[in-house]
Amino acid sequence: MPTYHAEVLVATRANVLHPESKTVQEALHGLGHHCVKDLQIGKHFSFSLAARDEATARKVIHRMAEQLLANPVIEDTHITQLTLLEAV
Repeated sequence: MPTYHAEVLVATRANVLHPESKTVQEALHGLGHHCVKDLQIGKHFSFSLAARDEATARKVIHRMAEQLLANPVIEDTHITQLTLLEAV
C-alpha cells in the first residue's frame, strides 16, 4: 500500500474568540509590534500514513481530525501538504 507524508494545520475558526491568540497578539503589541493584526495560533501535525490512494488518505486525515486532532465545533482542519513517499 502506498505511503504518504501529511502536514495538517488545525486552527480556531475566525469567528471564535481564542484567548491564547489574543494574549500573544497583545504581548507583541506591548513589544512594539503594532503591525500584527488578527493573530491566530494553531496546531501543526506531521505524520506518515498508508492509504490506497490520495483521495483515501485525505478522507482518513479528515476523519482523524474529527475524532481527535481538532474540535470540529470551533476548529478548521487544513491539509497543507500530502506527498506520496513510496508506492508499493
